[in-house]
Amino acid sequence: MPTKKTIEKADYALALMKKMGLGLDDARRIARVSVKVLKRIMDDRGIKYKRSGGKGRSIILKRSLDEKAKMLIELMLDGVSASKGCKKLNTALKTMIKRTIGGEPIIKKVGKRWKSNVIRISEYSVVAYGKLESNLGNAISGSTPLQHPRHIDDGKLDQRYGSIQWQYDIDKFRTTLPANKVGDFYRDRIFNFLQGELTGKTSNISFPLLQGIVKQPSGYVNKFLQGIDPKVLNKVRSGIIPSGGIGLNMLEQIFNQMGVELSEDGYILGVDPDANMDAILDRRVKYMTIAEFNKISVVTDKGLFGIMVWRKGGTSYSYPDVPLELFYEHDLKDELSTNRDIQTDNMFT
Repeated sequence: MPTKKTIEKADYALALMKKMGLGLDDARRIARVSVKVLKRIMDDRGIKYKRSGGKGRSIILKRSLDEKAKMLIELMLDGVSASKGCKKLNTALKTMIKRTIGGEPIIKKVGKRWKSNVIRISEYSVVAYGKLESNLGNAISGSTPLQHPRHIDDGKLDQRYGSIQWQYDIDKFRTTLPANKVGDFYRDRIFNFLQGELTGKTSNISFPLLQGIVKQPSGYVNKFLQGIDPKVLNKVRSGIIPSGGIGLNMLEQIFNQMGVELSEDGYILGVDPDANMDAILDRRVKYMTIAEFNKISVVTDKGLFGIMVWRKGGTSYSYPDVPLELFYEHDLKDELSTNRDIQTDNMFT
């Protein structure tokens, strides 16, 4: 009986054969599963296959019309014409014209060309992370190199000084873009969104809270109030509360320090590595007609924000204790004007 891990590898190989048209041998090499195991799983599941080509013929899957229709959509979204896509799938264009999704044809004629009438929406796990700096531009995240928050290398951490990073995770990020284009397209957009949410608005600290801060040990007071104007800081240290209090933005409240900002220098945003496999396996992909897409193109995806502190030896803690929920709204239509893979020009309302 194959192990769970072996079955996952076989599923990956089958997805490559099904969606990308790879032969069994090529697919199993990429997925790192043996021919014997893969063929046995195919036989157990009743998956039909055949040999294709001349000398050194490869084993390929027999595809149903529904499977060919989905593959044609993928090919056209990758810039292949309808006629060439049908030829590659060994099917007739007149057959694919009749295939529908949601009662609508998967391809439509626009002028003299056949165009995809379907949009692919993938759901990726996206992570953004970076360092913090003071409002004077000084780094306050330590000297440790920026690391992916889910793959922290303890060997690169410092025993005494914590490595401080902010991170924003959207587990279900909806997009029409392929995984390798998400980072470039959304890097500035999401950073600007986070700045607006975390540093764009302030609320005043109450007098009792300010008085409580002043009574804390000097190290804490200096850290928390380091971003205040020196004249105001001297008054606070003397126990004089400024008229109207002192305004704090959300990021300052989370990190318990004034004058702290998100650093855009070296900031990283991208799709988690496993997301590509999820998409290939159809776990988080949805197809819809353009008419349906036009009705729901504006989406809101929930993300979690926090500031993590890591120290050598596995010690870590976060601000705040429970991640802050931030909802990112974006219009998927904005992606289509820059996504060359989408062959649907002149078809949007």
